[in-house]
Amino acid sequence: MTEQKPGNVQVQRMENTALENNCTAVLSIADTVRTTLGPKGLDKLLVDELGNRFITNDGATIMLSIKTIHPVAKLVVEIADRQEAKAGDGTTTAVILAAEMIKEGKRLIADMGIHPTLIVRGIELGIQRSIELFKQMAVKINMKDARLAQVISTAAGSRMDGNQVVSLVSEALNILKNPKGKKGMVNLKKSIFLINKPGLEDMVFDGIVIQRQLFDQQIPDRLDNVKAILLKMDLKEIKESWIKEMRNYDEIVRMKESQTKMTKEISDSICKRGAGVVFITSAHTDDLLLSNLLEKNILLIHVSNEELLNIANALDIQVARRKEDMGRISMGTLKSVCYDEENGLLFFENHAQRKMVTIIIGGVTKVTSQERWRAVKDGISAAQSALNDGIVAGGGAAELCISEKLKEENLNFFQV
Repeated sequence: MTEQKPGNVQVQRMENTALENNCTAVLSIADTVRTTLGPKGLDKLLVDELGNRFITNDGATIMLSIKTIHPVAKLVVEIADRQEAKAGDGTTTAVILAAEMIKEGKRLIADMGIHPTLIVRGIELGIQRSIELFKQMAVKINMKDARLAQVISTAAGSRMDGNQVVSLVSEALNILKNPKGKKGMVNLKKSIFLINKPGLEDMVFDGIVIQRQLFDQQIPDRLDNVKAILLKMDLKEIKESWIKEMRNYDEIVRMKESQTKMTKEISDSICKRGAGVVFITSAHTDDLLLSNLLEKNILLIHVSNEELLNIANALDIQVARRKEDMGRISMGTLKSVCYDEENGLLFFENHAQRKMVTIIIGGVTKVTSQERWRAVKDGISAAQSALNDGIVAGGGAAELCISEKLKEENLNFFQV
């Protein structure tokens, strides 16, 4: 019989303590979201450090709101973040599965003495085989398949106002019909835009909606068949503070003349091409450009970089980034432009180009509106995954089936 040295016993105790602490941290994180899972999942009331309160049963939102310093617990939070970025849903399931793997791994180490390296290897083999089996089980569906509505209902139906949320997503998909992107993959996130605005009625609009208050322009109630051009240039005017810092008067004059010349050339090019709407990313615009466009009844709208890319994708046109691009790039046509001054919303109706849809999500309060927005987002993500990768039986049936097959093949070192 071999006698253990006191130092070895102490190291073993430290390892067991570290293992216990790591497992406890992971399981406590998983238990936080475990009760939100499934059709009977409960909502959580979250309070941040500033005292702001919001209610949700969205796993990603709950996980990302957790402020933990434990390194292993942080890894679990990162799992939720990666799952949300990749699939847009399924964060709660991913966290619970990860926690159960760690729990079972702890049992194999503590009770059976299996080395962690072998356990990790077993997990890797099980994951690889599970993916293969999932792909074999998956059934391809299209936009006309009635099961797509069931997928959306599974992802969003248990949320606040679930039935209304499901109908909003389904209506948007009916408008899109065939939203194929690059390489034949469906990318609904680039075809469906979401606006979260408390106090408004829910709405699905066939086109793009932008939240913007326009105080300095007189806009008709409606413009039809409008040509649009997109600019990503810095056209802000020269500030007085810049002039004061410059001591060379000739340089100041040269700068102003150059700015005036470029602004006039751009405005002349816009007018010559017959544009009715100009979208620009520059936060501030030269007053000369604004006045020139107003004289010609051309609408100038400041947008973010993301909004500009969405509009370019919708109209299937390029963005002018330099003055030289003005005469080269093509313009898009908007079927109509409407401005809701009361709510600060600009409506751009689709024409013959790519189909783009905007879902306006209202709510009685800001909290309920945000939760409904998250539900719509999950429904869209689930529909996109189903259209690209197919569907399997829900309620954990597919996972149980794969678990049994792994047992038969002796690939599982623990029960998934």
